[in-house]
Amino acid sequence: MTREETIAKLRATPSAPTLDALYSLILDSIADIQGALTDQTEESLMADRPRRRFVERCYEVVSDSVRCLPEAVTANERGINWLRTAEVGDYLRCEYYQTDVKRLLSIAAEDLPPLKTFVERVIDEAKKQ
Repeated sequence: MTREETIAKLRATPSAPTLDALYSLILDSIADIQGALTDQTEESLMADRPRRRFVERCYEVVSDSVRCLPEAVTANERGINWLRTAEVGDYLRCEYYQTDVKRLLSIAAEDLPPLKTFVERVIDEAKKQ
């Protein structure tokens, strides 16, 4: 196999992220969202386009990472709105021209804290084993 064929094969078969990588992506993105939203109102976030776009991108990472979690991980965790968390990425990719900032703030307040707690707990449990 030539070098070019090897590179083409590697690019054609992307590797799936590990659970550890997904958990890290989720926690880092939640921390970024929470930091970026500190002291923000609907009006101030809507007016600050770079900050809003940064937050949107972080939501996309959380959304895509949650979608990659196996059902065995999410099935018993009823306190998290998995569907809304997973769907926010699609919403942002399709409705980018009319972001509902109120929706983003709602998800940050209602859905991200239990997700963060869950991921931190799973990581702590894994460290103890």
